[in-house]
Amino acid sequence: MKKPVKRIIITLVIIVICGLLLSVNQIFGSKRDAVKITIGKVDKGPVEQVVQATGIIEPGEKNKVRVEVEGNVLEKLAKEGDVVKKGDVLLIVDQTKLKNELLDAEIKLKRLQNNLKTLIETTGPSEELNAKNDLEKSKISLDYAVKNLETMRRMYKEEIITRRQLEEAERNLDTSKLDYQGSEQQLKSQKEKFAKSLSEAKWEIELAQADLKEAKRKLDQAIVRASITGTIVEDLLKEKRYVGFGEEIFSIGDVSRFNAKVKVDELDISKVKIGQPALISSEAFKDVKLESHVTEIASQATRETFAQIEVTLQIDSTHQRPVRPNLSVDAEIQIEKSGNLLRVPIEAVIKKDGKNLVFVINKNRAHRREVAVGSANQKYIVITKGLKEGEQVALKNADRLKENSFVEKEKTKK
Repeated sequence: MKKPVKRIIITLVIIVICGLLLSVNQIFGSKRDAVKITIGKVDKGPVEQVVQATGIIEPGEKNKVRVEVEGNVLEKLAKEGDVVKKGDVLLIVDQTKLKNELLDAEIKLKRLQNNLKTLIETTGPSEELNAKNDLEKSKISLDYAVKNLETMRRMYKEEIITRRQLEEAERNLDTSKLDYQGSEQQLKSQKEKFAKSLSEAKWEIELAQADLKEAKRKLDQAIVRASITGTIVEDLLKEKRYVGFGEEIFSIGDVSRFNAKVKVDELDISKVKIGQPALISSEAFKDVKLESHVTEIASQATRETFAQIEVTLQIDSTHQRPVRPNLSVDAEIQIEKSGNLLRVPIEAVIKKDGKNLVFVINKNRAHRREVAVGSANQKYIVITKGLKEGEQVALKNADRLKENSFVEKEKTKK
């Protein structure tokens, strides 16, 4: 009986020792195979939804300076970076040709005014007087023909003259009537002609006055002035010595305030509304994000590789940072801000087989858990089911974990 008992005892001892060795191996083996992770915490807080955009800084007001005449550059008095006041002279274009055009316009107007004076004082009255004299002569001839016919008829009854003489007197009367009617029409035509000539002369003077005004305007435009007070943010003229009509030569910006012109993807533009707040960041001022708001949304898209819509953000304050025109910026337009919601860092959630999974960390072990999620932004995602506030979840290398994986914590990330 002693030998079986002894064998049983030995067997039990061997089993215990093997179990201890297996446990030790699991512990130390797990540590060797531990997945290094960072830890995030399940907490409550706001989850802002934003639209990302990139663009450049522009002055709050930007005015393009164009040349309204063409010619050689006589003198350039401004350059990029200069601060100018409204009315300051920026450029002078050669005025020789323009002065000649002004002189020609003045001479033409003077000649037309003299012609009008002659028409009113001499030509018109003289021609009308001639027409009236002709009418008066025709009236005298007509009166004479009427009286002569009466006399001839009486003499014909008395058989003093012949029938032929009577008929001749009648023909003379008809001729006198036609002459008188012709003289009346001539006087009427002369008055109409004078009125038309007078109207045409006045119209030509009005045109000449307009030409003279335009010549003066062009001469004045040869001296190009600043249209607003600000800083020259763009010098397009550079070293050119000739300018064409309508050519843009400078851009003046009001740098007391700034806007950001950013491009929003066509898929996101429906979410952007006037008045929405936005944060602007740049490599030029890394320590702060500038507050701004949406003031304008372009009515049409621009297309490079894909369609984008320009959105204007008015910067509310520069916080005395070195904001300059044409700086590259990134913008986050806040389209929605949720309240105090249960959330985790966005990298904690893994999508697998159509499920949203997280790994909850407990005593250096990872435990897989399916969760239901809500809205998200670039940093956080809302958890609607599956986690509790205060629990810890894996972030970095979460996609390498399995159920009950041993983990090694690197750094806590909230």
